[in-house]
Amino acid sequence: SRELKDKLTLLNGWLKSLLIEVEYKDSFKNNLLFEKLQSVANIGTWEVDLLNNSLTWSSQTRVIHEVDENFIPQLDTAIYFYKEGHDRDEISRIVSTAIKTGESWNATLQLISAKGNPVWIETHGMAEMVDGVCVRLFGTCQNVNKAMALRLELDEQREAAVKAYNARGELLSRISHELRTPLTSLLGYSELGQEPGKSKERLIEYMKTIHRSGQHLHQIIND
Repeated sequence: SRELKDKLTLLNGWLKSLLIEVEYKDSFKNNLLFEKLQSVANIGTWEVDLLNNSLTWSSQTRVIHEVDENFIPQLDTAIYFYKEGHDRDEISRIVSTAIKTGESWNATLQLISAKGNPVWIETHGMAEMVDGVCVRLFGTCQNVNKAMALRLELDEQREAAVKAYNARGELLSRISHELRTPLTSLLGYSELGQEPGKSKERLIEYMKTIHRSGQHLHQIIND
């Protein structure tokens, strides 16, 4: 009957609206969870749409760059966040290669945030290719300041240890050279003194030389 059809139509519409609401709530919850995970891990996401020449940052990517939450990144200027010189040149090379070949990347580079603070990031990126043409780049960036500070400290300690080891080798070499002369004199003149037929005057001369060599050796050891 018509009345039954109308009721079924209303029921179908109500079910559709209920499903849409459930999907929206699940999506909203997932987005909140995703944002929370990004914040905890200090990892942000980004995406470049090469068909529309647009760039999108997640909220955590904005935090890493120390920009306002409403900041809209521009494709042609975002690269200037990378530190001028090696870091900026390297990300330019990496992105250019990815667009041409579809090659993914993983690099540790330095940014200068909107507030002027240096920020070490680890960036991962991938390219989406369609018929051999790159249409999209996407990936993550993670603040790794603490890890880099520890790595740099370890590098400094390792360098200091190498310098200390080299200095120790040089010192031992110098000491060995300086000890050799008085020791040779001590051994030589003591052997001469043991030979028969030496006059008293000659033995006294040997003893004086041995004494001087001993004093020299004592001075080297004290130094």
